Amino acid sequence: VRLNAYCNHDVSNWKDLNPKFVLQVYRDYKLFGNDRSYLEKMWPVCLKVMEVSKTFDRDGDGLIENEGYPDQTFDSWTMHGPSAYCSSLWVASLCCMEEMASDMSDEQQQQQYQQLLSKAQLAHTDKLWNGSYYKFDSCSDPHSNSIMADQLA
Repeated sequence: VRLNAYCNHDVSNWKDLNPKFVLQVYRDYKLFGNDRSYLEKMWPVCLKVMEVSKTFDRDGDGLIENEGYPDQTFDSWTMHGPSAYCSSLWVASLCCMEEMASDMSDEQQQQQYQQLLSKAQLAHTDKLWNGSYYKFDSCSDPHSNSIMADQLA
């Protein structure tokens, strides 16, 4: 007998969820006309989820790393090291955090996110850009040179 079942995953370590949350907060903040009261409520939560995500940067290069098991929403795909998918979300969320920090007049956080964004952008290009496109991930396996269909948009 072969079972057709979904393998449950612990999503607390998924690398894409926290950056996606920050991107959604930023989107809603802008859609609501830069609603300061909304941002004041969401800012501490954004800071917390980003602090958790920073722990996924294992080598200090400014990028979060995937760990070789399905640790992101594509929960049957393994990614190793920085991946185009998670790193792109991460870099975008850093950009949003810098802007929201500015809007919150939080100069310390703005400076920290500006520095981390610069560092992450360099590592993103250095580790994933092959001259034509951003590679699937940064490992040496043959699949690393592929791209996700999402990148074609």
